[in-house]
Amino acid sequence: MEPPTGFTAIYCGAQGCPSAGSGPDVVPRLRRAVQHCPHGVLVRGECVLGLLARGGWPFGGPCQHHGGAGAFVIVQPCDANRQARGSAAVAGPLHEDTDVEDLCRWLVEGLPASAPLPDHLRPTVVAGDR
Repeated sequence: MEPPTGFTAIYCGAQGCPSAGSGPDVVPRLRRAVQHCPHGVLVRGECVLGLLARGGWPFGGPCQHHGGAGAFVIVQPCDANRQARGSAAVAGPLHEDTDVEDLCRWLVEGLPASAPLPDHLRPTVVAGDR
């Protein structure tokens, strides 16, 4: 199997996305990073949390239920022919400017297999007392 040489990064393009509302402005910085990646593609999608919820992600539902959490980005590694290679990574919530910088650096460095998505960029689900 050909190793990943590129990626597709999907960000929430929903009008007035409340999950991204209180965090840093991610899209312009993602655009700049993707411009440095010959096989990188940036895609505006629907609610990223809604996509994840339909795939069995434990966040529950569309972003309107998770306002202010910070933006999420799904990154699917692919080969030069745009065929998926490996599992998609979910980055977020991106709370700080440094979170966005770290994600962009990881993308520009080519999603190195020896350096998976940094732990602080991976979503964490915290369950309350029941």
